[in-house]
Amino acid sequence: MMAGVSELSMQQATAMRLQQDVSDKQALLERYHVNMLNGLPPSADLEHEFQRQYSIEQQRLNDRQHARLVRAARVLH
Repeated sequence: MMAGVSELSMQQATAMRLQQDVSDKQALLERYHVNMLNGLPPSADLEHEFQRQYSIEQQRLNDRQHARLVRAARVLH
């Protein structure tokens, strides 16, 4: 009987923790939504990641363009 009570207690604690996690995530999502409605990035972290990915993509495009120019120069010589 004590084992059953202990197990139930652990499950209740887990359920409470999970409910708190849900509440925290809902609040975060709301904040992101308000930021986007105001024309802002959802969060500073997401803005930073976007800028990082954008920079990587721009570098790839520059590298491709450079490679095309090098190939064109070789053809001309």
